[in-house]
Amino acid sequence: MTKEEREIIGRAHDFLCASTFFSADNQAKVKNTIQRIKEILHKPQRKWVGLTNDELTDLFYNENLGQQSAVGQAIALLRERNER
Repeated sequence: MTKEEREIIGRAHDFLCASTFFSADNQAKVKNTIQRIKEILHKPQRKWVGLTNDELTDLFYNENLGQQSAVGQAIALLRERNER
């Protein structure tokens, strides 16, 4: 998340919390939701784990796999490595 995106979230938070458009109950829900978003944004970002060139070559030049199967397996490997 960039500094600019964090500033936009902060301004949206300030606007929504100060708005009289929302009832007190809705305002509390919005405030809690934005607080959770801020907490998520301030967590340290994990490093993305990609596929090596050798892994990509093995997937896409495998005679037993079609192109869609190779893409599907690449997606599955990326999800598995980056789920945590």
